Order: sequence, then C-alpha cells, then structure tokens
Amino acid sequence: MPEKMPRLFVEETERATVVTFSDTEILDSLVVREIQDELLSLVEELERHLLVLDFSDVKMLSSSMLGVLIRVHHRIVAARGRMVLCCIADQILEAFRITHLDRVFEIFGNREVALRSFK
Repeated sequence: MPEKMPRLFVEETERATVVTFSDTEILDSLVVREIQDELLSLVEELERHLLVLDFSDVKMLSSSMLGVLIRVHHRIVAARGRMVLCCIADQILEAFRITHLDRVFEIFGNREVALRSFK
C-alpha cells in the first residue's frame, strides 16, 4: 500500500521507490516548497537511493518546481543513487526540452520502462 504524504504518494517496489504527486497543478510557491520538503525528507530516509518520479497526474508545473527536481537529483547523485522521471505530459516535457533538462534527467514514457531501467 503506498504511503501518503501530504503532497506525495510513495510506493516501494522491488527495484526502486516510486513517487507520484497528489497535485495536478504544481504552480503555487507554497505547494512547490511543501513538495521540496517532502522529497528531500524522503531522500534522507531512503535506504537505497533509487527513485522514480511519476508525473502521470501532473498537468502543469512551475519553473520553480524544475529547480526542486534539480536539487533532489543532486542529493540522489551525491548519495550514489539514481533518479528517473516518467509519464510527463507533452506540454511539461516541452519545458524540459527548452531548458535542456531533458539532457540532465532520464525521462521514460511509462512507469514500467522506468522501473526496468534499474537493473
């Protein structure tokens, strides 16, 4: 059963920890800050630093949320882990392309492929 945090659903799988977002629009600075706090707290608690961020339900997100993803990614890499993203809506994926973050993050079309990327 996934654990429910205020802004995140966290599920442990055999290969990685999967996080989905409870908000469909991540635009408000307070929401972004709460997500950042929850993600960074989660990273500190993880035994294995293998993380999938599933954006299935997210329709919009702010540029400040992109900064949060970069911070979380740096934390994961510093812990010798790996973070991948999946199920990103086309309009959000375009923002990743414009900012060249599609070169920073591994992005997969669906959760199954993202999880299989962890050998």
